[in-house]
Amino acid sequence: MSTTGAAGDRDVVIIKIKDSFSKHARNEGFLRRLCTFYFIIVVAFGGASLWWITTSTPRAYLRTFSEDHVMHIPVTIRLGIIQSPDLSSHDLDQISIRLMEEVEKFADQTRFSLKFSVQKIVFASLNEAESYDATVRTGESVISLLVIDHKEWPYFSSKKVHLGSKLWSYAQWEKADPERTCSRLNFAIRDVMIDIDHLISIVRRDSKNPMSAMEVASLPAAQQKRHVWDSAVLSVMYNVHLIYLHDARENMKREEFTMNPGIEGEAFYAVNRFANRIRNVTDLHVTTEHLWDFDLSSFVTVDVQRRKVIDYRQLSNLISAIDASTSTVESAYPLLKLVVMESAEPLVLIDEHSDDTHAFAVASWGGIVSPKMIDEESVLRTSAPQNLLGVLRVLLGMDSELDAVYGKDPAPISKWEVERLKLRSFVDNTMRCISSVEAIHMLTSNIGTLAVSNFVSQLVNSSVEHLDEGISKMTKEGVISMDSVLKARFLSDKFINEPSLLGLLHFSYDMKLAVYLPLVFPIFMPVISSVLAVMKPVSYVSQKL
Repeated sequence: MSTTGAAGDRDVVIIKIKDSFSKHARNEGFLRRLCTFYFIIVVAFGGASLWWITTSTPRAYLRTFSEDHVMHIPVTIRLGIIQSPDLSSHDLDQISIRLMEEVEKFADQTRFSLKFSVQKIVFASLNEAESYDATVRTGESVISLLVIDHKEWPYFSSKKVHLGSKLWSYAQWEKADPERTCSRLNFAIRDVMIDIDHLISIVRRDSKNPMSAMEVASLPAAQQKRHVWDSAVLSVMYNVHLIYLHDARENMKREEFTMNPGIEGEAFYAVNRFANRIRNVTDLHVTTEHLWDFDLSSFVTVDVQRRKVIDYRQLSNLISAIDASTSTVESAYPLLKLVVMESAEPLVLIDEHSDDTHAFAVASWGGIVSPKMIDEESVLRTSAPQNLLGVLRVLLGMDSELDAVYGKDPAPISKWEVERLKLRSFVDNTMRCISSVEAIHMLTSNIGTLAVSNFVSQLVNSSVEHLDEGISKMTKEGVISMDSVLKARFLSDKFINEPSLLGLLHFSYDMKLAVYLPLVFPIFMPVISSVLAVMKPVSYVSQKL
């Protein structure tokens, strides 16, 4: 009996313990399920949010243009005459009417439109016209043409139009054939002072619609040559590096390594003065360097006339040797190297047509100049300034192809050329800015890992704002706001080359998976077991029901 009683007491105690544990477990079950559910939420939602934040590509807001910009560019034609018996104010009215009819034929183009207006002036003499004080608003584009009767024509009679370096360009009036005079004036405006074909090629280039090979082949040879230089983008700034190259063999014979100070001073002064003339359109930052121990012997040959010559076939080797010897210029802007070769005797450069020349212009690199020449009177002269400026004009796309009946002042740069360069710069920079903004929007839509930071967003938005301001000012006030357009172009060049855009391009999705999978996989088992633990009471209750 005692044994049976002890066993019964033990069973009672065990049952009480089980009942107490079950009661305690039932009391804690809710808290355990709550903690398990909280663990699942933290892992699922917190981990997913953290993964999204650390792997998603930052995309700040980017402004765009509300509509396709059409540049309505105002151009004023200042048309003057020197009054004479055969040229009166009535003739001036007829010339202006015919001229407006001609210029309106090419005024409307894709993405830009030229809005012409005529200002008519009658002068009693040429002196009065040349002393005329023209008031021009800042940013106003003006073409000044002065018509003179052929009896009072001050230039060669064979030159029917003369492009002056100052205010006026001159046209010869022929009473018997006024149509020809108007045609020459139209050519001077369309193909020289505005260069409409150059503006069209700029628009086609940035619209991704360049000239086909067939179209280029159909152009005259002179225009094909110009097409190479006109296709280059006009930068807001250039680093012009003047390199004075001294032949090592001649320097060994000297007591001092000194260059002709006249050549060096004239070249530096000419380039800086040229830079000052176009500083409102593009900046030229001029630096200098000397190469004292450069050996020209492997590039120079002696021709049948016993002249020292450098053939154009040696040009690429000479450029490579110069690049290997000169210092590196660190800059985001284009670098133009202008090499002035010093020698005791003139160095004659031979072009591809076997003709003599004193300078080579090399696209996207610079130019090579021989500073000394022998003139027709067999006198040794220095020609470094004019040759350097000639190379610069070609590199910047400022040269003009003139017919035989057109002449121009022998000036490094004329006022009408500055106006033409300003017009080209406005169209070029505007189109470049628009294409850059369109490009970054296209990149962000096509490349998912392209990062757009707040800094890039600020650059893009400021560029769009400045360009809108410049075009709006031109439309409302009739002036070209170069400051706004240059700022827009500067910012567009900056954001399109911003290195932070490429910060996440190297971290592809498979690489992200390889990094995050070892970190996430160990958490899967506790999460799965916790989900099963939460679902177990639910399934038990459902089975009883």
